[in-house]
Amino acid sequence: MGSACIKVTKYFLFLFNLIFFILGAVILGFGVWILADKSSFISVLQTSSSSLRMGAYVFIGVGAVTMLMGFLGCIGAVNEVRCLLGLYFAFLLLILIAQVTAGA
Repeated sequence: MGSACIKVTKYFLFLFNLIFFILGAVILGFGVWILADKSSFISVLQTSSSSLRMGAYVFIGVGAVTMLMGFLGCIGAVNEVRCLLGLYFAFLLLILIAQVTAGA
């Protein structure tokens, strides 16, 4: 019974992080798309090019960090590597602290 629960937990952690990785790739791709095709976005949004470029860089940064987090979580969960899971937990803790301080 205990072994089955651990396997289910491991696969749920993998699935969650796989979704995390895919969403990070979508965000990263959206940021690159904004940089590559900024003329259509400027005509739709009617904003300045510098703010659009800054937003695209933010999307690229957030997407890359999200993909990295998902990758660390997937590899750590499947291979049960304590070092990667510890690094994953540390990154999640830093993100939580940043969100709490930004919201305060």
